[in-house]
Amino acid sequence: MENIKAVVPINYKEMTSLAKVIFRSRMFNSLASAEQTLLTMMAGREMGMGFIEACNSIYLVNGKVSLLYPKVGELIKASGKYDYKVTKHTNQECIIEFYKLSLNGKEWESIGVSHFSMLDAKKAGLKGMNWDKYPRNMLFARALTNGAKWFSPDVFGGSIYEPEELGAKVEYNEDGSANTVTIPTPVPIADTVNTKDGMIVGSVDLDIEEEDDKDTFGTDYLTVDGETALEVTVISTEEDKDRKGNPFQKYVFGEVITHIDKYGRRQTCDTEWNARRESYTNFKEIHDSVSAGDKLTVLLKINESKWNGKNITFQNIEDFILPETLDEVEEDEIEIGESDE
Repeated sequence: MENIKAVVPINYKEMTSLAKVIFRSRMFNSLASAEQTLLTMMAGREMGMGFIEACNSIYLVNGKVSLLYPKVGELIKASGKYDYKVTKHTNQECIIEFYKLSLNGKEWESIGVSHFSMLDAKKAGLKGMNWDKYPRNMLFARALTNGAKWFSPDVFGGSIYEPEELGAKVEYNEDGSANTVTIPTPVPIADTVNTKDGMIVGSVDLDIEEEDDKDTFGTDYLTVDGETALEVTVISTEEDKDRKGNPFQKYVFGEVITHIDKYGRRQTCDTEWNARRESYTNFKEIHDSVSAGDKLTVLLKINESKWNGKNITFQNIEDFILPETLDEVEEDEIEIGESDE
């Protein structure tokens, strides 16, 4: 059954407005800004959570997504693809066996075992009130999150962590709920680094506190096989080659871009877009001159097709329309022409 919470139609303006409302409510102490609220909502959406559920469950610690261990277990069992069974649980160790549903959808197959003991905790330097008061809970938490990383990472879109693993201070209750979660102050990203080494130059400020009446993309949304012109902010760009050795340019944009799929549902696009074939060769000078932080107006197109029996979505840059660098050139030419007259 499709997760309805994950496909609730919402555009960028609606999402940022809701993020501000949630943040200003002060109902979630872990959310320090409207921007952090928006990122928390986006992370939860990728895991199939509703927005309030995400704000109540997700902790962003040092740039990584973390969940309290009961939520990790809940999402594994709710996936319909994975399950787990605790085979041993004492004050000294916890052993959890993980299972995956077979291809025929009728049998659960064992895919591995996660084991965590007090000896492991000692070697890792784990100690404190939680380990003194609730050793069984903490052993289960570490065995569960380790197993989630090893055996079911696709449930979480990658490796998942428990907040304490990332340096947060969590005061647990006996039932596994958190009494308090104290998140360390994040280390700021340097303002200027080199994009040629695969890093970002500058930083992109969403400034969502000041855009109450501005919709980044108006009322236009991408549709499958349709083309839409949008203004975007470049986060990073690099040249790459496909399997046949043909060059193309990869871009990551800062905006949340959505498209309407073939079933009429609004979906969030991946952040990476590719300029291939003519759009690569015809605009090679632009590709070479673009750097992170630049704003461009581009013609984007979504294609859906099947490859090896799987539905594949292609996100392509078809054309560049009046990038700022060309605007400046045109203005110079106009000034020169007027002086000649």
